[in-house]
Amino acid sequence: MDVLSELDKLLAYTYTTDVQFMMDVMNLLNQLKDPHTKFIPNCYFEQFLFEQGLSLYSVVKSDDKQVIKIFNDSIIPSLTDCEVTHIDSQPALSFITSFANSQIGESKDLNVRFNLALASLTLEGGFIQLSSDSEQFTKRDVLPEKESVEYNVICYGERYNFTREWMVRIKEQEFLEAFTDSKSYWNSFCANNNNLKVNTLPKNVKIKKENSLIFNQFESLMLRDEQVKLVKSGKIAQFYIITSVESGAFGVVVISTVDTEKNENELVIDELLEGFRILINAGVKKLVLDFINNGGGTILIAHFITRLLSPPLSSKLPIAFPTDMKITPLSELLITQSVIKNDTSTPFNPKLWISTQTSLPFNSANIIEHFIGNNSFARNNLGGQQRYSNKFLDNTKDLLEFFLAKKNFEIPWNVSNDIIILTNGNCGSSCANIVQYFNEIYHVKSVAVGGLFEDAMKTGMSFASFPGGQSYSDKALFKGFEKLGLLTNDSNIKTVKYLIGGNEAQLKEFEVNALLKYALREVYSLVNEDEVLEYSYRPANYRIFYDELSARNPAKLWIQAVRYIID
Repeated sequence: MDVLSELDKLLAYTYTTDVQFMMDVMNLLNQLKDPHTKFIPNCYFEQFLFEQGLSLYSVVKSDDKQVIKIFNDSIIPSLTDCEVTHIDSQPALSFITSFANSQIGESKDLNVRFNLALASLTLEGGFIQLSSDSEQFTKRDVLPEKESVEYNVICYGERYNFTREWMVRIKEQEFLEAFTDSKSYWNSFCANNNNLKVNTLPKNVKIKKENSLIFNQFESLMLRDEQVKLVKSGKIAQFYIITSVESGAFGVVVISTVDTEKNENELVIDELLEGFRILINAGVKKLVLDFINNGGGTILIAHFITRLLSPPLSSKLPIAFPTDMKITPLSELLITQSVIKNDTSTPFNPKLWISTQTSLPFNSANIIEHFIGNNSFARNNLGGQQRYSNKFLDNTKDLLEFFLAKKNFEIPWNVSNDIIILTNGNCGSSCANIVQYFNEIYHVKSVAVGGLFEDAMKTGMSFASFPGGQSYSDKALFKGFEKLGLLTNDSNIKTVKYLIGGNEAQLKEFEVNALLKYALREVYSLVNEDEVLEYSYRPANYRIFYDELSARNPAKLWIQAVRYIID
């Protein structure tokens, strides 16, 4: 997709409301299906949560028919597990599929987006519970297109239909105290400077404050199964021993999105080491790594997990995928000034990275030229070459050696034969780096759960999505320019002046409260050196589907997954 051309089309259209323009820009970038690249209009996106008061999920029945069912309903609990036949007069399965295809942008694989439209569990906040990434059909951050949704269901052989209005929940209660009308709302949540003028609502239009909080979050789901023993629970991982008649005893490590601060890394690593030590002492022979709904996070932790479970001889291999950075007049300015001013607060200073050519940090007399290089590639169907830096690696080697020195045990598992990866495809960023690395280097098998049953034999399903080297934002970019003394103020708007082909150009911050995220780096395969993983399709080795039990008890999925690596 030619984003610039599509943006020009939006600019040519005459909008009557600001919100529609913002939503169109957001939806345009959403079509890239890359969560590292998003436009988020905080004015309309961050304050409200629109909910249906119910959750949907999908199961494949014994006759191989896939259906949509109600996972739970906080308003009419008796509807739980009723089959949804139609939504807004359309067959429910095709309706959800269409929604996932057009409205969800977390993966290029429709199967993964289908999973995210529905409810699924994950480790989050220390508990197995409904993932905040899931339920995207019944929980929205943006204003739904209709005021209500009509459902047709079958419950215990009887057919019913009901209409469910969207309920609005305020994310922060203090939010209501920050405005009284549309003008004060704009000034509090939308304006990025004091020069914007907006019209106020008519005086007879009032903001309703009462009954904003509609219902409580779905309660945390904890496993209640005699086969399941939780042996260690930490900040980002839980360790289980499962005793199954069919599969014997095996270990499970559930790893959540790694949302940690730098000062928490050692604590997290100590917890991981303790968890693996417990599994080893228990003598488990096989291991399931559960990455379901893992959004990535701290790259150091991802590299630690990869290195910990890799054979000792693998220390000669790169611990991560090579990456590069697009070279533009702006990035070249940042790279150059970061080196000249010896500033390492942004990712543009080459000293932060390891050269793939030397396996050492960039630190030569002509460091700028060595980093930028002279590489041009075509990255789309639009023609023309684009410049990219020389390849480089994350510089985590010294920290990894420090943390790995704390390990007082040997890993007994053969990573290729004794470990299997379980995901629902929503394994992104640093999570994707872990599973893609194990897949490429050690051919670790993977199991994907969920997705569309009719596509199972045709296309398979991705075990990971959006690997991406690093997500960056316009706010971080301007902060970097400010740190380097490259900002000017033009009518109170932060501005950067730079040259394109000898002509002066300007980059200005948004005049509204919005955030632009983008992938700063792209990731290359270790096996096929010219393959960019952002555009690669990697299907899982095996495929399983939810039923009424496994959708609520992950242990049922773990038992299914481990069977694929039992001798």
